[in-house]
Amino acid sequence: ENTKPRRAEGSRSRELRRLMIKMLGKKYVPIALHSLGGVQFGLFCKRSILNEIEYVSIADVACGVGNVFHNKGAIGAFVQMKARNELTETNKEEKRQDSIKMLFVNSHMAAHVKNVEARNSDYWRIVSELEALAPPRFLRPIFSNRSLNPDSRGALSGGEHLTNSMDHIFFCGDLNYRIDLPRERTQHLISRMKDILETDDEDPVEAERKIGPLRLELLRNDQLTRTISTGRAFSGFAEGKISFLPTFKFDKGTTE
Repeated sequence: ENTKPRRAEGSRSRELRRLMIKMLGKKYVPIALHSLGGVQFGLFCKRSILNEIEYVSIADVACGVGNVFHNKGAIGAFVQMKARNELTETNKEEKRQDSIKMLFVNSHMAAHVKNVEARNSDYWRIVSELEALAPPRFLRPIFSNRSLNPDSRGALSGGEHLTNSMDHIFFCGDLNYRIDLPRERTQHLISRMKDILETDDEDPVEAERKIGPLRLELLRNDQLTRTISTGRAFSGFAEGKISFLPTFKFDKGTTE
């Protein structure tokens, strides 16, 4: 499908939406569906807890050429959900939380190994613009947990007010961070890991002992891991444990 910058949705986008709804079945209800260029977004809720969803709002941010084109960018869904306050003998006196505020983001960021800073800039643009587009109910008062001194106004900026206001943020998509190693070295490490995994008589514990150092070398040179650890972007985010092989980039016409 042609994914050149445009707002009109294409036939493949509509077909993808139809298939998602069909495959998930009647137990799930779409609460946010949106597209931005090649970025597709679908957020579904279990029908059994649908009545706990209080509010949903969608916003998008373009990060392509001139921050106008939609070939790069993000879609965010702000979701407010009733809080489940289960009182026990130990927390009866604690203040009850009325609702949970969540942000779900799907993004497609700058490509190519060398463009780490461009990806970091995309992140800051996305959270900054989503902060500007956020419904007021999702942003905590600027003086919350801070000095009431007027001089402190504006101390939170560039998206930090947004990230500090949410109870939970889920940021996913094609972030495009790569492994900072020569291609030959990366391929060697992957080949060694595959060889170990494909050995039928290999004891699982022994296999993991051999694979561990190889995976660690890849992770130590992973651009996103470094970015988070240095705080240049995605500060405060935590990534799930990576136990799989790199998924990008394949040689054309091969599985290698």
